[in-house]
Amino acid sequence: MRDVDQFSMADPATASCPFAYYDAMRREEPVHRDPGTGFWWVTSHELNIQCLMDTERFSSKGDLLIKKHFRPRAQALWDAAGMKAIDTLVTTDPPEHDDYRSVGIKLFSYRTVEDMVPQIEKLAHELIDNFAAKGTVDFLRDFARPLPATIVCDEFGLPRADQPSFKAWTDALFGMMTPGISEDTEVELIQKVIEMFRYLDAHIKQAAQGPAGRVIHSLATLNRKDGTPFSALERSWMAITTFAGGNDTTRNMLSSCMHKLVLCPELQETLRGNDDRIERFVEEMLRLESSVQGLPRVATCDIDIAGVTIPKGANIVLCPPAANRDPARWPHPAEFDLDRPDGNRHIAFGHGRHACFGMPLARRELQIAIRILLERLRDIRLARPEEEVKHLPVPFFREIINLPLVFSPAMG
Repeated sequence: MRDVDQFSMADPATASCPFAYYDAMRREEPVHRDPGTGFWWVTSHELNIQCLMDTERFSSKGDLLIKKHFRPRAQALWDAAGMKAIDTLVTTDPPEHDDYRSVGIKLFSYRTVEDMVPQIEKLAHELIDNFAAKGTVDFLRDFARPLPATIVCDEFGLPRADQPSFKAWTDALFGMMTPGISEDTEVELIQKVIEMFRYLDAHIKQAAQGPAGRVIHSLATLNRKDGTPFSALERSWMAITTFAGGNDTTRNMLSSCMHKLVLCPELQETLRGNDDRIERFVEEMLRLESSVQGLPRVATCDIDIAGVTIPKGANIVLCPPAANRDPARWPHPAEFDLDRPDGNRHIAFGHGRHACFGMPLARRELQIAIRILLERLRDIRLARPEEEVKHLPVPFFREIINLPLVFSPAMG
């Protein structure tokens, strides 16, 4: 039996830690149909770059990320509310995608992000103030979740008090994608998602009349490249995509970075007070532990690639995390190397026309958070045995679900 045949993404153990499966696919069958999901996974670096650049044959316009059809009772609620699933920033192809991306790249430009640095620093200190004297912290609950969520809420002009509601709404949106849910559950989730759209619609319309300077105003007022306006529903879908992308992925990377630091205590001293080394640390962690584990695509025709024919209409998963560990691209790619000369050439944020437009904000949030955590906390350790730290057992995302820590507060 081949090594690759021993795995499936439908197996929770594999989904929780897929790297052995990625290695087997790259080595034995870099274009491989996963038996549990039925999806075709592309794992080598060369093939990922090739496919990410080929938007004609590898379409982003599928229904894995945005569910478009529901059971009768849920569909009736959806239709009665005037809702419609619209492909915008993530799930469109050029040239339609160009209009949405022209907005996206303006929301978190490098200049915009640098203007946000004092805000990010202030919030990081405020969150640490809440637990610094205790010597213990639930890192996800008290830091990794609220930091990116609050930053995005502030930039969207949403009251911080509404964060719990917004989390419930976005959880409902993702929950609708879960296979096997009951019709009653689907109805409950649809009701929450409709609430979210109505909430966003009101805030976007209000922001359009307000002063410039925040992301929500740009989203409310920017138009297509030819000057024609987006619909209210399009703007709401762009807001949801931006909020979810800027929140969940950064939260997961913060947890992965801290997990690495507590497993390698010497790294804490190496990085403390050294911004250049922190930047290298963040890039190497992005290469090794990308939050997004798969980029869904749909074959627009029969595709022959690496000696394999993928049939038209098939679901394809491009896998940057597997590509980022390809020995044909980097020597000893599974090893953490703070001095890797081209570690920042990873494709954790994708590549080409669909590269993540939020990468400047994600990088700065991670760099600032790690710097301030190391300034404020010393001797950071796990509060439980390492084997009790668990990852969410799902494909597509790399997410630690518990990270309790103990530490010594920094003196002075």
